[in-house]
Amino acid sequence: MTRRKLPIGIQTFRTLREQGCYYVDKTSYAKRLADEGGRYFLSRPRRFGKSLFLDTLKELFEGSEPLFRGLAVHGGWDWSVSHAVVRLSFGAGDFTQPDYLQEDLANQLEAHEERAGVPVRTASAPVRLRRLIAALHERTGRGVVVLVDEYDKPILDALEDPELARRNRNLLRGLYGTIKDCDAHVRFSFLTGVSRFSKAGMFSGLNSPEDLTLNPSCSALCGYTEEDLEAVFAPELPGLDRARIRRWYDGYNWLGKENVYNPYDVLLLFRQREFEAHWFETGTPAFLTRRVVAVGSKRATRVEGWHNARQDTSGETTMNQSRTAWWAVVAVVAGALAAAPVPSLAQAAEAESWTVPRTSDGRPDLQGVWANNTATPLERPEALGDKAELTDEELARLEARYAEIFASGESDAAFADSVFTAALGDDDSFSSRDAATGNYNQFWLVDRDFDNRTSLVVDPPDGRLPPLTPEAQRHVDARAAHLADNPASSWTDRRLQERCITFGMPNLFAGYNTYYQIVQTPDHVVFVHEMIHDARIVPIDAAPHVDDAIRQWHGDSRGHWDGDTLVVETRNFSAKSDSPAALYERIRGSAERLRLVERFTRVGPDTIEHEFTVDDPGTYSGPWTAMIPLTRKDEAIYEYACHEGNIGMEGILAGHRVEEQAGAASDTESR
Repeated sequence: MTRRKLPIGIQTFRTLREQGCYYVDKTSYAKRLADEGGRYFLSRPRRFGKSLFLDTLKELFEGSEPLFRGLAVHGGWDWSVSHAVVRLSFGAGDFTQPDYLQEDLANQLEAHEERAGVPVRTASAPVRLRRLIAALHERTGRGVVVLVDEYDKPILDALEDPELARRNRNLLRGLYGTIKDCDAHVRFSFLTGVSRFSKAGMFSGLNSPEDLTLNPSCSALCGYTEEDLEAVFAPELPGLDRARIRRWYDGYNWLGKENVYNPYDVLLLFRQREFEAHWFETGTPAFLTRRVVAVGSKRATRVEGWHNARQDTSGETTMNQSRTAWWAVVAVVAGALAAAPVPSLAQAAEAESWTVPRTSDGRPDLQGVWANNTATPLERPEALGDKAELTDEELARLEARYAEIFASGESDAAFADSVFTAALGDDDSFSSRDAATGNYNQFWLVDRDFDNRTSLVVDPPDGRLPPLTPEAQRHVDARAAHLADNPASSWTDRRLQERCITFGMPNLFAGYNTYYQIVQTPDHVVFVHEMIHDARIVPIDAAPHVDDAIRQWHGDSRGHWDGDTLVVETRNFSAKSDSPAALYERIRGSAERLRLVERFTRVGPDTIEHEFTVDDPGTYSGPWTAMIPLTRKDEAIYEYACHEGNIGMEGILAGHRVEEQAGAASDTESR
């Protein structure tokens, strides 16, 4: 029996074969999956052979025939046919850094583009991947093979930074959704990871690849079986107690007929000739340990016990049991991660035991900084008909489209409802509605939050605003006629937002400086708006509203508590104030007769539901109600300083003066 080199740490199939290392032949699995064709996903622990299997697939599809001589696949593979392979790996790198994923992905795609002779263009990662796959298919005339290793690591690494984890997830959703979009160009795809985020819709955009994780026919796709040890590693077995090896390392099973050994454990045993918890000490997913510790000291104690199991007097049996127990915890925690919104299991556990925090006077504590970054549009898009909620798969698809279009930050800035509209459409890019002058790009805007709802409006049930009253329609028509001839004859022709007066009450401009700070006392609640630095001071008492003759831009507010809900009623708006409407409705009805009733209810550690009813008989034919989820932020509010250094109004008025002069000169010449 000839001893070979132990392939410790070798994840490259070519290196393993050319250096004469031990190799457990998994090529029969590769051939079967390749023959069946399709889209596959596999979850296994780290250091379990996933990367080596992906690299085996790469060499197989590229037609590297010499590497496969003597292996199961060799006689049954058509070596005259080769395929272009795009392999992406997230197994290494520090994805806790804010821009690392984008930079790493850009570098990997650029390397593929250069090898393929595909022009490197500035675009989002999903767009670049789509172009690359299509170009390779066109160039070779054969479908492309797409392989992704450790698909979830950029998310798992960032779990303790929820915003970063969400950004990474959205970017990856867009990337993986591209594989589905390129279905006509893809011959085969295979993705691996530690967690099964597919159950949370991570792969909905990929049209759900076949999950091989618990497929009995693939249970030994990674890892070593008892037969493998006897046939391949026979030269290493003398001097080692076989029963003891089984007790220590034969504790993994993915519903197959037999258990499998952890490759890393076995290879380290053969080299060091000592029974140790080799994999547990180096390959344990750190995110799972942190999550388990975060949700309870009892579980933390059990993990500590497992880690020290090898020191127990009955350690050999305990190590085997610990591995089974550990992967039971893996299943539970990964399942919880799949069921909970990414990225925080700790937050999910916190929510389960959460109770409403209260101020010293016993009222619900609403204080802090809160943001309206929802992507849900005010009104339901007509294309969605009467669909009030998206399915989880539709939502995942929408988020993937959002990531595909906006994750690079290079598109034009998309404000308010335009984010949802763009993601719902078919275009691969977004252009500013300010087509003549352009706009700054998406880099400067926050990431938006999606949920299943198709409109903020909850009543009427169709998710649309009621029609304007005849009175309001006449006002809108007259105003439109005036502005057609006088777009900037005076500053009063411009919108209140441009004049730095107000963005409306309530502010429906989501995702752009829509942060609020709430401060409470027993008899007042103050809402400080980041946008145009407005501060609403709301008395909490039974005092009547001010005289009807006193009118203000934001009206006169009075509040009271209805159980744990703060109710704020506002009236006495100025006739010059705009009635609430979709942001891009430049000409709106007057808020003179508006009665606005808002309800603020804290429903979780990080969420306030802001529900409001607009009752404006001067503008709408009926009342309407909407709900905006406000999300807690551990950030400060900064001065908006709308007027400071703002030459926009001066430029608008001066520009129109030039237009007027040009028009007058033209009239003179025509005479």
